[in-house]
Amino acid sequence: VSYPGGVCANCRKVIFLMSRIGRRPIEIPEDVTVSLSDSELSVAGDNGELVRSIPDSVSVSVDDDHITVKPASDERHDQAMWGTMASHIKNMITGVTDGYEKTLTYKGIGYQASVSGNELHLEMGYSHDVDLDIPDSVSVETEGDSITVSGPDKEVVGQFAASIRAVREPEPYKGSGIQYEDETIRRKEGKTAV
Repeated sequence: VSYPGGVCANCRKVIFLMSRIGRRPIEIPEDVTVSLSDSELSVAGDNGELVRSIPDSVSVSVDDDHITVKPASDERHDQAMWGTMASHIKNMITGVTDGYEKTLTYKGIGYQASVSGNELHLEMGYSHDVDLDIPDSVSVETEGDSITVSGPDKEVVGQFAASIRAVREPEPYKGSGIQYEDETIRRKEGKTAV
């Protein structure tokens, strides 16, 4: 009997590289349109349209109500990309239907955040203000001491939120800086005078 992945040379046991994520068909919601052209997969919904290139290591087929992803071969890289590509496609479908959102909060004396046009203006205690260009597919809202980043592309939303946090990373003593809303910062006790 042949198994994907082959046999381990050291332990002489069969290596299973079956992807539990990849082998499940991906359901297409009624309000989502999926099209496959050459090596590009396009997913469109109420929140916009996302396009992703399909690597040669996997094959993707689109039916009426589901998408099937299969590895091109039994090689380890192709097996690894099998589940990865399936996850990307699921994220695309979720993005064009529900979208993704990251909320950050900031704390510090005089710290301010505001949106002007397609730029996020940050005053974070430096001698100069920081302006970040907002990606086209992303919307940013500021209210009080919070910044909300939303959009259909999970990677773009996550990367831009990380860029905002990197402007003034939270410090563990006074707790000032920018952090994710659900992030826990381990606080440290400052030095005390003898």
